[in-house]
Amino acid sequence: MIRFDDRLIVWAVFFLTLGLVPLAVRSGLVATDVRWWELWPLLLIGWGLSLLLRATPGRILGGLLVAGTLGAMLGGALTAGLDIGRIGLACGRSDGSAFAGQNGAFPGPRAAVDLELSCGELTVVARPGSGWSVSGTAPGGQSPIIEGDADRLTVRSMSERRGFFWLFDASEAWRVELPTEVVLDLSVTLNAGEAAIDPGPARLDRASITLNAGSATLDLDTASLDALSATVNAGFLVVRLPAADLFGSLTVNAGSIAICAPPGVGLRLTTNEDRLGAFDYPGLTRTGNTWTNTEYATAAVRIDLSTTANAGAISLDTDEACR
Repeated sequence: MIRFDDRLIVWAVFFLTLGLVPLAVRSGLVATDVRWWELWPLLLIGWGLSLLLRATPGRILGGLLVAGTLGAMLGGALTAGLDIGRIGLACGRSDGSAFAGQNGAFPGPRAAVDLELSCGELTVVARPGSGWSVSGTAPGGQSPIIEGDADRLTVRSMSERRGFFWLFDASEAWRVELPTEVVLDLSVTLNAGEAAIDPGPARLDRASITLNAGSATLDLDTASLDALSATVNAGFLVVRLPAADLFGSLTVNAGSIAICAPPGVGLRLTTNEDRLGAFDYPGLTRTGNTWTNTEYATAAVRIDLSTTANAGAISLDTDEACR
């Protein structure tokens, strides 16, 4: 009797779906505007089936559902680009009421900014001077938790103050203005939602973003910073890099990151060896797990990034994301 390895079957379903979805879209069999990322609830169902049936012959069903869903989501992302919009009910309704905004200023030369939004939309923009402000909408006009002092600003989602059915309530939408004349340590966490982060010509010690089931754009093209850290868990991120010396790390787990690099900079990207990770670095020369462009050896400005893709994809200067 022929015996099949369950793990190989799961991997086979993943790769088949990963390839078939782009083929079906490009052949016109599936509409190009399908929002593949809205399939994410099937992942929860698959994991639940795996637990429920783990001691039965049907235990593989959950794994097959997860593998097929991940393949479809990633295949759709590779075909349709990064503009995925709102992620279904995970972000609730968009009919919140305006909350009472707050503003302040950092009197010193440095400050830390920590933003954590669950279910909603985040917009971060530059503000001349040393002042900051937070405004937006939320369910019932309830303000997020805003804590500001001389050298720190923390804004946290108010979802912990909502009931069990908060996923079906109105979402939050924040507009955060950050100063350009204070050196900032910027940290952003987004759980299910969308973000457009553009600190303008801000001076950053460090920029860090963690994206869980969402989409975001991080515009650093006019900023100056020393270090960059980005982690994407089931989501899409576009990172526009500055024309300045920079080191950092980009990690994607079941999702996609697009890197947009300015012309003329020396670029060196290192990769991991996960077989489900995909790297698309056109114009770079590969030596082992290191990719460099021709400018790197002599460039006055160099960018070094560690890039890790686990069941995900990282691309460089793609037309869809970087135009």
